[in-house]
Amino acid sequence: RVCGTARASLRVSPFPRARQATSSEAMELSDVAAGTTAVPRFATSATFAPPKRPAASSAQDVPPPPAPPVGAAAGKQQSAATQAFCSNFTRALPSDEAAADSLFHRRPEAVLADPSVPYFQLATEADGDAIDISAVLSRTPLPKGADAFSSLHVVAAPGDAAAARASYVRAAAERAGKKVSTYSWPALRADDVDGEYKALFDITSDMILRGADRASLLVFVAAEGSEHELATAAILGMLPFRGVQVAFLSPATGYVDPLGRLRTASGLFEYAAEQPERMGRCPLAAMFGPLPDRVFCRALARWRPLKPACLPEEKPAPFK
Repeated sequence: RVCGTARASLRVSPFPRARQATSSEAMELSDVAAGTTAVPRFATSATFAPPKRPAASSAQDVPPPPAPPVGAAAGKQQSAATQAFCSNFTRALPSDEAAADSLFHRRPEAVLADPSVPYFQLATEADGDAIDISAVLSRTPLPKGADAFSSLHVVAAPGDAAAARASYVRAAAERAGKKVSTYSWPALRADDVDGEYKALFDITSDMILRGADRASLLVFVAAEGSEHELATAAILGMLPFRGVQVAFLSPATGYVDPLGRLRTASGLFEYAAEQPERMGRCPLAAMFGPLPDRVFCRALARWRPLKPACLPEEKPAPFK
């Protein structure tokens, strides 16, 4: 019991109690609080000087708050404050003479450029099969964001002459270090709609499987350079990846407008570069042939929203 009592009396609390100030210390603290004695350097945290409170003043010394404006005076004051606040965000409107030349009243220019296709005279050898492939690669406009064509995809029209020129294009492109793939357009009857549809999607599917991308160049070697072949080349260039650049090699001795209304041989597909729905996008990037250089250009048609007339048995949709 003696040991237990001694051990209990020796326990030390982690939070020691503050000792009670002596009478002299209490008088010194009261003098510091009153401001008659400076705080000593060795003063501890327990001997800080409390802030002085201002002397209480009588109610007669405090001025009464101003009375709020009423009636018309309040309205004028609020209106003046509103105008002062809004003037920080607005400027004075220009005069009538300067309003016509301001940016607000100025009509924006055309955003989309009119479609155009350049025609380049292509030098050939005596046999008519040798083609300067470097001129085709350098003069055909590149797609946006590309500094060179990633690969070439050569489509030969039916006939021995077109096949021979396509084989020469392939050999010349391979010598230039380009990746080349060749395809053959089948010989179809003019009314073979199913065959034309199948040929279009078979060739474009093969192009994608052989590594075609947005920076690829489609070279269409025409047999006659007719309107039907132009339409076929344009449709082939529109299908993969929302369109690739097309270079059209034509042996025709007369110009054929690539921006006119073109129809395929069966009439299944039709293409018109001036339609505003195409936003000026023309897959036929360049044409090459024996004729002198020129540029085909046509104005983009004006956009007209579709507003079909409702039939009596039709009802408007319950949503916009």
